[in-house]
Amino acid sequence: LQITSRIFIDDLERVLEERYEIDPELATKKEADFAEAYIEKYLRAKFSVLLDDQPVSFNFLGKRYDNDVIICYLEVLDVNLSQRSSIAVQNEVLTDLFEDQKNVVHIKYLGKKKSFVLIKENNKGMLNL
Repeated sequence: LQITSRIFIDDLERVLEERYEIDPELATKKEADFAEAYIEKYLRAKFSVLLDDQPVSFNFLGKRYDNDVIICYLEVLDVNLSQRSSIAVQNEVLTDLFEDQKNVVHIKYLGKKKSFVLIKENNKGMLNL
């Protein structure tokens, strides 16, 4: 299961500064060596995948920058979706910093596509397989 997360760099930097009291200096020549570890830590705290209502762990593969956006790559290994009945995503990224934060999630599987706009009060979207 491949996951791509796109987050505005300045928003992520601000939440890392406030939550962990660090100055990551993302997307600069002075980016802190520890920045990626804190990005992963934050994503693990605020983003989760559930298969058949059971949380599954993901690997943080890395990140790259594209203009004013950071793209984070995540992966869930050994998933046989043909033996599952549902996949859900819970996304609370940036909702602790911005009350009106909206996170858009797209799930595609076997020609089915479902999109969700998740907010602080409704932060989970599910696709029946």
